[in-house]
Amino acid sequence: MIYLVSGEHKPLIKKKVDELISKHLDEINDFTLIKYDLEETPLRMIADDAITYPFGYDKKLLLLTNPYFLLKDKKVKLDFEQTFEEFEEYLDNQSDFTTIIFVVDSDKIDRSSAFNKKLVKVGQVINTGSIKKDEWPVIAKKRIKDNGCTISNEALNVLIERVGEDLVRLEQEVDKLCLCSKKINVDHVTSLVTPQLEENIFALLDNLIDNDVNKTMKVYQSFKLSNIEPIQLLTVMASQLRFIYQVAVNKELGHSEAKISEILACHPYRVKLAFRRINKGNDSEYLIRMLDQFMLLDLDIKTGQVDRFQAFELFLFKFLYQQL
Repeated sequence: MIYLVSGEHKPLIKKKVDELISKHLDEINDFTLIKYDLEETPLRMIADDAITYPFGYDKKLLLLTNPYFLLKDKKVKLDFEQTFEEFEEYLDNQSDFTTIIFVVDSDKIDRSSAFNKKLVKVGQVINTGSIKKDEWPVIAKKRIKDNGCTISNEALNVLIERVGEDLVRLEQEVDKLCLCSKKINVDHVTSLVTPQLEENIFALLDNLIDNDVNKTMKVYQSFKLSNIEPIQLLTVMASQLRFIYQVAVNKELGHSEAKISEILACHPYRVKLAFRRINKGNDSEYLIRMLDQFMLLDLDIKTGQVDRFQAFELFLFKFLYQQL
């Protein structure tokens, strides 16, 4: 039997692979479970191993990682000449005592080559799927519960915002938080979980809207030291500002936070944060005026009319001192 296990999230792939291993092997050891890296091992060796009877056991499983040929446009420099004929012959006459699992760290398998078409045809393709937005809090809470801990709703929202759609990081951060406290609150999350780049850019926008000169320039200087380009900052800030503007317009129409979340198809916590910014006196007219200035600066930088760093810093100061 041949499986092709693919997906976006490594923990989900690992879970499915472990299930298949348990299903096909009664006993797991170095003789029954054999692992190969296909960027280091030619397929002809896999074919030879697949037809070799396992010494002292009835079954064996070959776990194959990095099948670069299954991914489109992935170029790999090999220390050997890769050939497919021997493995194609094995596909036509498979051993009943050998199970083979190809582990593909992507949800998109290239089916254009003749070999890949044949492999997909004779094998069972298992896509572990993606995680929907409303599933992330559920996954986080289960991991926290499994660690014998609890978390407040606000802390959970901040955790999801900071981690983003990264399952490996989510599990790591949850485990770290649970070592710190059995009852996780917002302070634990903000002090222990490092924000993503986008969240730091959101913080820059928040400080700018609040006219907080010291915090704005402190965050900006950290970006400058990290060689983050002004265009990247502008792009993310403009995107967030457009979202706040959409929330402001809907708020002025009398819609509730829950209704706006439904209309904009976004997480309720994002709307709640936008409400906080709007409640500080930033109406839709102010936000659209600010957005216009973002677009003008973006155009000036992209057309080379201004020095990108000097222009961005001047832009920040003008906003902070209400000169725009």
